[in-house]
Amino acid sequence: MKLDKLCRLAANRYARRCWWAEQEDLQQEARLAAITASRHFDPTVGVPIEAYVWRALMLSLARYLWAQSSPTSGGSQDPKALKRQTRAPVVDEEGDGLLIDHNPTPDELLDELRWHRAVQARLPQLVDKEEYALASQVIFEERKSADVAASAHVSTKRVYSAAGKLRTQASQDVELYSLLRTKNR
Repeated sequence: MKLDKLCRLAANRYARRCWWAEQEDLQQEARLAAITASRHFDPTVGVPIEAYVWRALMLSLARYLWAQSSPTSGGSQDPKALKRQTRAPVVDEEGDGLLIDHNPTPDELLDELRWHRAVQARLPQLVDKEEYALASQVIFEERKSADVAASAHVSTKRVYSAAGKLRTQASQDVELYSLLRTKNR
């Protein structure tokens, strides 16, 4: 019974700070973490189980919320996937690929175009021009880092660094996060 109370307390603590998280989801994630922590608990160490579980709950919920709060959270945690996303409803018809579910109105098409332009305008602002030029070739054009480095006459390490920096900045950018939230409405 004490563990369930700890789960509720941990979920409530994060729910106050993280407005986008659902209370029930947080409690469920906390319960899973409590079960895992109780299985790994070693009473011979001398630490109370409540303290051990509390620490596990805090870490688990922090990881969960980090994944949920990222502007490109879910299965698409890189700028390339964000750039390709569409807001038009799609269906898979007999494995022939994705088709638009209905004929979009001109307003829907304009709205989609504005959204894509906003994402494309924001990504280059996250890193400096030279880094974006290197990273975009690796991320969007799917070129190998070594090839990009050779053609740009820079080290491969610099290309890796630029691509990693763009991915990191995109996953932490508040403006991209708000664009994604308006996209999913």
